[in-house]
Amino acid sequence: MDALMLSRLQFAVTVMFYFISSIDPSYSLTIFNSSSSVYTLKIMTVVALVLVPVVIAYQVWIYRIFSHRVSADEILSDKEAY
Repeated sequence: MDALMLSRLQFAVTVMFYFISSIDPSYSLTIFNSSSSVYTLKIMTVVALVLVPVVIAYQVWIYRIFSHRVSADEILSDKEAY
């Protein structure tokens, strides 16, 4: 690894785990004091486990509805078409 790559990696790791405050060190954010509470993480896990399959099912359903091509005959035979 060259020096530039090493410095970028060091910066990324530092930023990922620790934001240093320039005002007061007690205002600094670490990964531990900036994360959500355990209760919030549990609730969000349940919400994600319930809603992600619903969103995926909706996407599949919409894709199946709009997946076929509309022919000119189909448009002309529809009396509500413009």
